[in-house]
Amino acid sequence: MSSYQQSPSSASSIFSAGSGRVVAFAIAVNGLNAAFKGVAWWTTGSKSMFSEMMHSIADCFNQAILAFGLYTAAQKPDDVHPYGYLPMRNVSSLISGVGIFFLGSGFTFYHGLQGLLQPHEVQTYFMPLSVMAGSLLSEGSTLLMALRQTKLDAKRRGFESLRLYLVSGMADASTSVVLLEDAAAVAGVLVASTAMGLSVWTGNHWFDALGAIGVSAILASVAGFIIHTNTAFLIGKSAPIETQDAIMRILDNTKIIRGTYDVKATLISGDSVRFKAEVDLDGRELTRRYLETLPLEDFMKGFQDSNLVASFVTGPGHRDLTRRSNVLFHGLGMTW
Repeated sequence: MSSYQQSPSSASSIFSAGSGRVVAFAIAVNGLNAAFKGVAWWTTGSKSMFSEMMHSIADCFNQAILAFGLYTAAQKPDDVHPYGYLPMRNVSSLISGVGIFFLGSGFTFYHGLQGLLQPHEVQTYFMPLSVMAGSLLSEGSTLLMALRQTKLDAKRRGFESLRLYLVSGMADASTSVVLLEDAAAVAGVLVASTAMGLSVWTGNHWFDALGAIGVSAILASVAGFIIHTNTAFLIGKSAPIETQDAIMRILDNTKIIRGTYDVKATLISGDSVRFKAEVDLDGRELTRRYLETLPLEDFMKGFQDSNLVASFVTGPGHRDLTRRSNVLFHGLGMTW
């Protein structure tokens, strides 16, 4: 019985391509954006700028967690974790979602609410708006990179649309988190810039505070989606019926297997599937395959022993094996 297994990517090269490269680029961009936004907030005291600074800090922190998850997931199985470390992708994504909710959404909501209760006059909006323009370009470039990688993954796995891929639960955890974070970042920049522009136009600083609360709402929505999708993986989400059917076709076409029962298939991470089934083995076919491995001379000598002949005739090779055997298929990076 063969199992489906593809070696994980080398931990040393995980950040040179694919989702690893997307995460590494996002960390660099968000780190720079957080620094520039921090200077602009410290200079002007803008509530919207504070929310954007916290947004970038939260994204940078969470993407560092994703990078750690990718590195850990690339490690090979060992005695302690015989099925490998692949679920660390979902664990790190779940932690990232919680971090976005509390560090990003929570702080920005509190600061925006404080701005409504205790209005703070912003002396100039030129610097924060300039920083926002640069942030829009940098966040947009990261979003395009994540979008391109996610589309490639969706096409490779046979999904007709990006939306279906993201809600299917089979999307790469790290890339999808970066995609959602960057989409939220671009939306947050637009909301914060609009809020600051309205404050300049009307002279009412409430718009600035409302912009911070708007960014908080965007972050909370993204965090909720990330937490929900990754929790489903960690609990044990059933693999798509198409994947199960593909595995069953292989088992059904295997001559040594007479029947398959109690089938269970769960997603581990992305398109990686853990498959379990109880099978009835054909005793005659099993014996035939075993005899094919024996040298002919040894086989003929064995029949000179009458006890051995009797054992062979009345043994399990003479009848079908009716007991059930547990077989576990564990696919690392298995794509159907």
